[in-house]
Parts: sequence; C-alpha cells; structure tokens
Amino acid sequence: MGKSVFYNSGNEASQIDAFDHKLVDNVNHVLRQADVASCDIEQIYHLKRSIGVLLIDMIEENSSSGHIKMIVDAINKDDINQSIIDAYDFLQTDDRAIDHPQVEDLVINVGFTFHHLLNRAFDVDESIDRSRFTDSPAWEYFAAHTMSIELQKGTSLQRVYFTVQDKDVLRQSVKQRVKWEVDRSSPTNKLRDFMTWAKEVCEDIRYQRRVQSVPVARWLVKKWALLNTSVLVITFMLNLLVLFGWIAPEKYNSDYEYDVLSGHYMPFISDEVYLALLVLGVIHIFLWLMICVSFLLSNRPNLPPHLIRFWRWLRSLRSTKLERKRQREKPLPEPNLLGVDLISWNGIYYPLMLLLSVLGTLSYGEFFCFHMLHIVRQNQLLARVMLAVTLNGRSMLWVVFLGIIFFYIYGILGFLLLRNVFLGNQLYCHNLFECVVATIRNGLMFGMGD
Repeated sequence: MGKSVFYNSGNEASQIDAFDHKLVDNVNHVLRQADVASCDIEQIYHLKRSIGVLLIDMIEENSSSGHIKMIVDAINKDDINQSIIDAYDFLQTDDRAIDHPQVEDLVINVGFTFHHLLNRAFDVDESIDRSRFTDSPAWEYFAAHTMSIELQKGTSLQRVYFTVQDKDVLRQSVKQRVKWEVDRSSPTNKLRDFMTWAKEVCEDIRYQRRVQSVPVARWLVKKWALLNTSVLVITFMLNLLVLFGWIAPEKYNSDYEYDVLSGHYMPFISDEVYLALLVLGVIHIFLWLMICVSFLLSNRPNLPPHLIRFWRWLRSLRSTKLERKRQREKPLPEPNLLGVDLISWNGIYYPLMLLLSVLGTLSYGEFFCFHMLHIVRQNQLLARVMLAVTLNGRSMLWVVFLGIIFFYIYGILGFLLLRNVFLGNQLYCHNLFECVVATIRNGLMFGMGD
C-alpha cells in the first residue's frame, strides 16, 4: 500500500493509470471486507489508515482533466462513512483502554482521515447529498475537531482539512489580523512575514491553552463577541434615554443643579429616566469589567521596552557591579505581534471605557456618548478604514503639506496681484504671512475659488 501512495502522490498520470487499472474498485472491495476473522483490530485499522491516505493522495489536488471527479464518483462513500461511525463507536466504549490500549490513537487517526476524505469529496463534487453523512453523532464529533485552510496553487483554489484539538484556541480576531496585516509588498516579504506570523500564532495558541484551562477564563474568552454585542445594545439604550430624556432647564420653574465648571444649569431628567440610567449604567459597568478581563486574558500583556529597562535599572541599584553588567547585557524580551502593550492605545482603551462607564452612571449619562465609538472596533469594515488611515499616516501628512504649498502659492499671488480688488478698508491682510493664513482659512471654509 505504501508503494501505491508513493506512486500516486502528486502525479496526475499515475493517478489516471491507477484508476484505469481498477485500483479504486479493489480498494472498495478491501474496505468492505476489512473486518475479517483472521486479522486483529490493530491490523484492520492499519489497513484502513493506509486506504484513507491512498485515496486522499489521489484526490487531494484539483485537476483540469476531470479525473479527480471520476475517482470521487468511484469511491464507495457509504463504506467510508461506515468506517467513520465504527471508529466513533470504538472510542465510545468504556473498556477500549483495557482491551486495546495501543489502538486508540490509530482509530482516532483513521476516523479523521476518512472524515477529511469525505469533506474533500464534497468539495470536488457538490452534487453529493451531504445530509446522508453529516446527520450522525460520529460526523459531529470529528467535525468539531476539524478545520480547513484555503490554498491557492497557480490559478486553482482548494481547501485542505486538518485536525485540531480545540477550535477555540485559534481566535477569530487572530485570523483576521493575519489575513489583513501580513506584508504583501513583495513575494519575499510576504513569505518572511507570513512565517513570522505563523510563529506568533503558534505561541498564541499555547498561551490560549493555558488560559482556557481555567473554566471561568475560558468562558470569558469564548463570550468575547457576546459581551461586546451586549455592551453595544446597552450603550444604544442609554444614549436613547439621554437623547429623549434630557430637557433644557429653562422649561421648568424650579431649582436646578448648577455646574460650576461649565457655568450652566444641568439638564432636567425625570425620576423614571434617572432610575433607568442608573440600572442600565450598573449593567454597563459590569459588562465593561468583564470585557476588560476578557481582553487581558485573550491578549498577552507586555510591558514597553523602556519600562523594562527602567525596572532593571532600579534593580541594579541594589546589585553588584557584575550583576549590573549581566543585566545590561541581558536581551530584552522579543515583542510579540499578537500581544498588547499595557502602555499603549490598545492597553488603555478598555480601562478608559470602563472609567467612562462609571462616570456616566454617576452623572447624567453624558459620558455614554463616547461608548458609541466602540462600534468601530466591532465592525471590520470601519476597522479596516481606520487601519488604512493609521498605516498611511505619513503619506497623508505629506498630502496635507502639499495642500499647504498650494495655499502658500495662491497667497503670494493674491498678495501681489489681487489686493487692488478689495476696498482700502476691507483688506484681508497687511503682510504676506497674514495673507497666507487668511488664504488657508478661507480656502478650507469656502474653497479656493472664493
């Protein structure tokens, strides 16, 4: 069987030749008759694993000749599905570790191999009735531990399936960041940056496994999307109360609270609206607190390098000369792409929103308007727009500088050629600097044509 795998792997001509010599028909027969009395269970599953690897190698790559679809049509998918069910039933038996302690990993491997084989068959032939195979506990079990990735080879796009222990350790936000933030400026940079991101993703998966080993932490990480959606709903409700509940104090003839800082009377709100603001505000604070904890659990917190150097310097004050030299020569921890610096915008954003939630609850709700900006972090389209602006900030500054140059040229022309257009007592400027400033101001307000 190993020679057949080597013969067919990645070789289209060999695959066609094997198909013409009824290799798939023979495999179907062997698979159908695999449970024979003369073989023990370990030999049977070794045979099934070899069959699964052989069939996957024959159909794993797309082909323009159409022979892949013919091979898929020839494969007895009912026998493949039955092997998946048999593997699942074996894993559910309580005495499997006693009777067959060395076979469990092999059975798991066979179950996933045949599961990936059927998924690949579904991709090749979309006319297959999936409901015949997917409506079973065995399929749900293996599907819960299977993920896929799409690969482009030339002009062909195909999906590759692989086994995972826990889908939750690879977060959706990580996949989005890898998809959008890999450097694609050149093929070399793309490959180098992709490998860097791959190492960071592997490290993040190990970190997530440690975090999610605690049930409470696992719940907070898994409910990240639900918590953010809930806090946005509460934010909209609070802002609707503020929008329709605030009434100007001039409407009433009674004493109102005077704000010393602003020099104005605070808006009037009824007792019912105030009670609703208080109740929803407490819920808002609780949700933001859980979001802050979930964010810190999901993202590895990092201290900025200058703080690490400062801390080492403080420690060196009480150490010997040799220890101070070792501290200086000790390399700083490498920054990780998927972590978050505590002294950064991402590091202070969620605590700041929690503080604004507390202030909004303790006041008349005026601080809840800032929480409307949180929709930018939850909407991928808006987040991409903000990312494009921040990543191209230097280019945008040069564009602004170019605009100022045009205003400057227009100001000089106006100062030299257009001053006689204005009346003597209505001159816009007395020197060139004032003329340029006036040109920029009026140009931004009314357009340069005015």
